[in-house]
Amino acid sequence: IDTMNIVTTLNREKGWRSGVVSVIRDITAEKQAEAAILESEDRFRTLVTATNQIVWTTSAEGLAEDPSESWLAYTGRQRIESLGDNWLEAVHPEDRDNAKKGWQEALEKKKTYDIEYRLLRNDGVYRYFHVRAVPRYNPDGSIKEWIGAERDITERKMAEAALSEREEKYRLLAENTLDVIWTMDPDYKFLYVNPAISHQTGYTPEEFTGTHLQDHISSEDFEKVIRIIQELQEENKLDQGIIIELELKHKDGYFIPVEITVSIILDEVGNPTRIQGVTRDITERKRSEKQMQRLVKRLNSLRNIDQLITALVPVEVGFIQVLEEALNNLDIDAAAIMQLSKQDYKLKTAASQGFQYPESTMIELRPSEGLAGGASLARKYVLSPDIQSAEENFFRKEMAAREGFHGYVAVPMVVKGESVGILEVFSRKRGTLPLDQIEFLNTLGGQTSIIINTLSTFQNLQISNEKLILAYDANIAVSYTHLRAHETVLDLVCRLLLEK
Repeated sequence: IDTMNIVTTLNREKGWRSGVVSVIRDITAEKQAEAAILESEDRFRTLVTATNQIVWTTSAEGLAEDPSESWLAYTGRQRIESLGDNWLEAVHPEDRDNAKKGWQEALEKKKTYDIEYRLLRNDGVYRYFHVRAVPRYNPDGSIKEWIGAERDITERKMAEAALSEREEKYRLLAENTLDVIWTMDPDYKFLYVNPAISHQTGYTPEEFTGTHLQDHISSEDFEKVIRIIQELQEENKLDQGIIIELELKHKDGYFIPVEITVSIILDEVGNPTRIQGVTRDITERKRSEKQMQRLVKRLNSLRNIDQLITALVPVEVGFIQVLEEALNNLDIDAAAIMQLSKQDYKLKTAASQGFQYPESTMIELRPSEGLAGGASLARKYVLSPDIQSAEENFFRKEMAAREGFHGYVAVPMVVKGESVGILEVFSRKRGTLPLDQIEFLNTLGGQTSIIINTLSTFQNLQISNEKLILAYDANIAVSYTHLRAHETVLDLVCRLLLEK
């Protein structure tokens, strides 16, 4: 057993006999509690090291007292270089003031620290991180410490930059289409058009010249042009350029979106003498804008999921968000997440949306069964234009018929090389999704895998931290009990010696 020997010397001046008093105390329990604390702490640090995020803690004042191994490993900085607020030196110089200001505001208002900044990696490269820290409170409501996590979002930032670059590309494409140059009299009859009119409307310049503007646009658009010019005339601003979007009628009867830039030529007394301008076909631009709107919508969807991952919400909440984003961005009618159970190794529905009948999602599949199992085993997406057809390897044809489903796509969810389930979508239309939608679905499958992996890792960290706290509290209680017992014995011995 482990013991502690406490020796007290008796003082003659106080009337005691010469000698010493020795108390031997059994500290085995204390040693065991201390060992448990060390083991729990070692496990906690191991779990922190295993996560793909940088996890750290600070004091209640926001100062780093024990930099985490994940921080030191990523930044390559020494422990002493990361103490206090020296961590700011690893932040990009252009981001430091904002990072520091945000941290000070979080400390003052006791609110969550949520920010993005660039962090210097150990190889000298700056990468973007989403940083989030939350306070941990004492029983009296005061802050005990801050727990933070940093997630690398460089790829997301690159996607945003690529999105901006693509938007610029489409804008330039629209600006460089063939333009029609024209002139009209004040009564809106065309006096001149250049040969480009043939590319836009199918009319030759000769056919177009002499016609009226109202012959080539809708009555609503014509009223809009008249109204804009009248307003400018009332404000004495006819000398300013005008840009109007409307639809121009093609010779074959359909309308094309155009943008017209109008200039009104005035005489010496300010009366209009002619109207001239440029008409630009913006069909490509309008198509690009719609495509960009879809891309922006999908990027926002991924960002919403990313924020849920960083916020460490329950996995069920993350699953619901994934399914909502799938339904909002894809041409589908229903979606489901089937997670692989570790207990019986079967695919089971973990979340679903869009189904009309509850029993449609009450299904269990082995990883080798059907299209869903094929996606799980092969770790690549599978699709079917009609899952009700006899040729398709689909084990839920009765469900598909009941729901009216035809189109089907399943993408795997993979964590560290192992399949953990599938994300599947259904459509009541026959056919397959476009490639861009399948790629987005694949991305959603990857985000779902991250949700499972991140929350699993964080839950393990929480369990380890709770065990560490319990062990620490137990050690304090044992130490206090032994101390009180020691004081009682020592007082008794002293009284006996005095009586003698």
